[in-house]
Amino acid sequence: MFEKDIKNKALVVTSRTVHYPIVRPVIEELQRKNWKVTVLHFERLWENTVENILLMTQKRRSLESFYVETPLKPPKKKSLLVYSSISKLISCLMNAVKMERPNIVIVLTDGPLPCKMAVLVARSVNMPSLLLLHVGMIGPKYDCPSFLVDKLAVMGDYARKILIKCGINKTRLVVTGRPSYDALVRAEEHFEKDSICRKLGLDSAKKIIVYTTENLPIEESKAMVYSICRAVKEFPGSQFLIKVHPSELSLSLYERATRDVGVNALVTRDVDIYEVLYVCDIMITGFSATALDAMMLDKPVITVNFTGLEDPLPYAESGAALGVYEERDLVEAIKKGLYDENVKEKLRDAREKFVFEQSYKRDGKATERVVELIEQMVQGAYA
Repeated sequence: MFEKDIKNKALVVTSRTVHYPIVRPVIEELQRKNWKVTVLHFERLWENTVENILLMTQKRRSLESFYVETPLKPPKKKSLLVYSSISKLISCLMNAVKMERPNIVIVLTDGPLPCKMAVLVARSVNMPSLLLLHVGMIGPKYDCPSFLVDKLAVMGDYARKILIKCGINKTRLVVTGRPSYDALVRAEEHFEKDSICRKLGLDSAKKIIVYTTENLPIEESKAMVYSICRAVKEFPGSQFLIKVHPSELSLSLYERATRDVGVNALVTRDVDIYEVLYVCDIMITGFSATALDAMMLDKPVITVNFTGLEDPLPYAESGAALGVYEERDLVEAIKKGLYDENVKEKLRDAREKFVFEQSYKRDGKATERVVELIEQMVQGAYA
């Protein structure tokens, strides 16, 4: 494509490995419409440097602090490394803006320094900025940050209402659905069960149980994985796959749990979560957003919460998932989710409403809506 053919330019800033797959459909659609899209990848800087510092401080999500985290001071020597990177980040972003002269900056969070600074740089030159709030889910206990962006594209009306209650002006919020879900709406066109199972070393003729982890505190993760392994062991004819959260640096806890309990399992972090969920027969998690992914693929979901605390996300409350709060109930929940047609039908009816509230229309047009919003912002028609 020659420079004269370029319609507009967009600068996309990512700071997590999960960001690019989520924003990729938008990038590809913009490119199809003759936009030049520049992506600045800060994953290595943010995850390898900052996440290691947070790991040292034991700052990990938990049910009690999922939305309101208690800030912990990183070690002073390590913190110097973060602070010394700020000037380099600003310089890098300023140079990118100066060289590329984009019409808009797009981020998937404005919390991490690279994304926050990109938005501030955009504001300094009167450039519009858009946050695609499509990475996780927003629950009723959401601790709403002070968003710096001009507009926020949210997945569904449920998140929109919560953000308005948090004080975000409704004119800044646009419900679009999640672009990466467009492929799930047309899953049969994108995925083929037998080939995925062959790649994973699974038998497509047997039941497949998937557990998605969440980078919880060690004791919470340990209690959950051992309980789930013990329950899965009661289904010897099934296959078990543990999809480890991208932020968990080690698989050892999960590998050790499967050995200790004596259950065969494929423990992996580096697989396509959508492929894994497409081939599974039931999915188990705590409060991971992957539960919504599974529901998009019409899969039964079990949510596990042994803490005695309130569920931070309304999966079970809505009836869209089977909520398990005592280990002794887990085997029965798996049995119902796999084999009880009445239970499966009730779950299917409830998750249809839940999916709409959380991720809007299942029409495969979320990407179009986001791109239309971007074009309107650039044209000044969505001020």
